[in-house]
Amino acid sequence: MKFNGALSIALMLSACCFARLGFAYDFENGVPLTVGAHLGEARIEAVQIRLNGRDVELAISLSNATKHPQYAGFYAVTPLFGYLGEGEEHADKTFHDLKAFQDGESLRVINTQRAYFLGQDVTHVLRKAGIGPIYSNEIHWKKLAKLPSLQNIRVENWQSQVSFGWSARIAPESMAVETVSYAALPQFGIESLDSDNFLHLVQQHCGNPEELKGLVQRAAPEETGVLAEVFQFPLPFLQMKDARITIEKPKSRWMHSRAIAAVACGYDGEIDLPSDGVIKSANNSISVLVVSLLPSAPADESRAMPTLHYEVGKVAFAEDVDHIQILSKPQVGIKVLPGGHTWPLLQLDEDGRIYAGSTAIDPVSGEPTVPFRADTRDKVLFPNDLAITPTCNGYKIRHRQSQCSLPYKSLGAPSGRSPFEALQVANIKLAASQGKVLALVTSFLSDGQTSQYHVRSIDPRTCKVSLTAKLGNPDLLVELGQSRRGGWWITGSIEQTLLTSQDGRKWKKVKLPEGLSSLVSSYVVDSKQIWLAGVLDSSDEYPNLLVYSADGGASWTNLKKNDPLLAKVPAGWLEGQKRKVAQ
Repeated sequence: MKFNGALSIALMLSACCFARLGFAYDFENGVPLTVGAHLGEARIEAVQIRLNGRDVELAISLSNATKHPQYAGFYAVTPLFGYLGEGEEHADKTFHDLKAFQDGESLRVINTQRAYFLGQDVTHVLRKAGIGPIYSNEIHWKKLAKLPSLQNIRVENWQSQVSFGWSARIAPESMAVETVSYAALPQFGIESLDSDNFLHLVQQHCGNPEELKGLVQRAAPEETGVLAEVFQFPLPFLQMKDARITIEKPKSRWMHSRAIAAVACGYDGEIDLPSDGVIKSANNSISVLVVSLLPSAPADESRAMPTLHYEVGKVAFAEDVDHIQILSKPQVGIKVLPGGHTWPLLQLDEDGRIYAGSTAIDPVSGEPTVPFRADTRDKVLFPNDLAITPTCNGYKIRHRQSQCSLPYKSLGAPSGRSPFEALQVANIKLAASQGKVLALVTSFLSDGQTSQYHVRSIDPRTCKVSLTAKLGNPDLLVELGQSRRGGWWITGSIEQTLLTSQDGRKWKKVKLPEGLSSLVSSYVVDSKQIWLAGVLDSSDEYPNLLVYSADGGASWTNLKKNDPLLAKVPAGWLEGQKRKVAQ
């Protein structure tokens, strides 16, 4: 039989994974999946693990610097595992949901299952008796009774192993992202916060037991127990490589628990969830301890904000005071920072396409139009084909076909913050039109408190920066926006300010309705249509807190409950999409 190159590599790797026996993994409630690779001349550029509940997404960015295509082969394999009964949480250890992708395109995966007894492969013996390699209570006792003996011991209660193999072609002088997704089977247990076992678990993951205990008790003062889960990621190809770890905070968890914290050796991310960070020079294996509140723990009443459910296009969102979950494919978690800023940065384009950090999502299918790439780390995508990547000294900027490196100091931004921090806390806000990139920059006077705002234009071909407007300190400016027909606008949230401009140089102040308060966002559709997210009347008659002008601000309409104008809320206005569902 003749195989093509890619398929033969996958078969070879799948076979080699179960040909060599490993030690049995005795924990019924934990079966790690080893993922390995044979890369040839391809090189690993970046690795990321995304953990969302028990759903794992492992992304490996590969480069091929040669002038010839390279084939990379991958395998995933379990240790030997036994069967304890239908009552075990992880009774199904087949990882039947494992999938592999290259740059978002599905790859063919070969799945093999083997059985071992007394150190010997008995798969053929079982198959001859009409029995599969995975033990279960559904096997008819008459078939079991006919099994032969090995070393005078009848074959029963054997151990099993599951392996997968797949491969991918990497084009000459190019990069590709190989992704594998599956549902993990972690070790888990209900642990007392004061137990030695909990202490040892935290210390084994280089965490501070008192810090973790304090976090739990602040969230649920009366609780004495938590759910502890250990996620193990054996990765033989990970040899002194940095690995980015993203741990989401899902709304729905096993046992109705609520994930609250995570620790791992070498991890520089925050302990509370959601969290994102890097393990420097990771080697061969990564283990993450996730701690969750039990269902008995009361909700944190101080947070007081119920979960808000809304849609952008046909993609569902769930949002509370500190987290936004985008129910896309795969899901994306967004952290809400103090001041209401989001990270990764979340925004929409005029067609409603969703930009979440380095990922772009189609609003109809929920599928990524720009898939996540592990090597893009902190890249932020903006509407109108703008991408910004923070570096140590500034930003890499790509706008349409142009790209350049921008020194941080040329923007006149706060010197006490790194380029990444300035972007994250919105000291620098960016937006692009088809032909221009603008930055709204916050700087501080010598007292460190008084803000000064200025608008700068960035030439994406050369990264030459020019000062287009000094705005002074008109308000707390929270938003820089742009639309094709509406031009540019800036929103201020304390004095209720809206500044508009067609060229980014000359700005005029729009007269807003008398009595407006709590303005947090605006959207300028064109010279006539303007939308505001603010309070003009807080009575139940106006639940959406949306205000609209059809004549450039000469007159304003406060939208009532079920107002027909709600159908006109711009598809590219995130705050408007949230508020239109209010009842």
